Amino acid sequence: MWFAIKFAEGGVDYLSVSKGGRFEDAKQPKIGEAVYPYTGESGYECMPTVLSDARGPFGRNVPLAAAIRRALRDAGHATPVVTSGSITTFEQAEGILERGEADCVAAARQSLADPDWFRKVRLGLGHLVRRCEFTNYCEGLDQRHKQVTCKLWDRKLDPTEPTVRLASDGKRRLLPPSWTPPSADWRHRARRLLVGSACALRIVSDQWRDCSVTLFVEGRVSMALDRSAHHAHRLSRDR
Repeated sequence: MWFAIKFAEGGVDYLSVSKGGRFEDAKQPKIGEAVYPYTGESGYECMPTVLSDARGPFGRNVPLAAAIRRALRDAGHATPVVTSGSITTFEQAEGILERGEADCVAAARQSLADPDWFRKVRLGLGHLVRRCEFTNYCEGLDQRHKQVTCKLWDRKLDPTEPTVRLASDGKRRLLPPSWTPPSADWRHRARRLLVGSACALRIVSDQWRDCSVTLFVEGRVSMALDRSAHHAHRLSRDR
């Protein structure tokens, strides 16, 4: 907390809070290899996987960020605090912001898994988000000093894409397949309806079973309901 306050007093623009990845507890490397800081206990805290303890892998850094943010506010500083670490859904990120645990949410592995996930959620297409599986496939590549890709898309090599840039091993694509929203043709995508009340939302969602419904309340997007996939996404961006 002391360091955070001193940084704030020094006028930093923001504080990004994470933890772990220490060289001190890293595993002994093989001969000829470099020490990799994410192989020890602290490294797990920085990049937790699905093979976890009772706490699970999600949001393990959030309590630390929340404590630092409280200390800053108690000291009279408004310095924004960023949190990260296994944040993979919009609901999870929005909850962190709503509870005042951080001012900004960062998501590296989820954004590697699906660089378009923010856009999909804002369009009410959360069911199309490619979710990170937290196997740390990407971290394993980094550990061996290979070009980092994601297992969810790096082997999807389409012969009709001759310009796809490959990794140096020639087996993996370096960038995920491009994504565009579904066709405007109503036969190929759920229609989007704008309504102004919870009552209207109920009526419209009951009448249009295959629609995406967006509810606006006082100029803000309050909820996007995708009936076809039975997913609801809370949104709070000003419109």
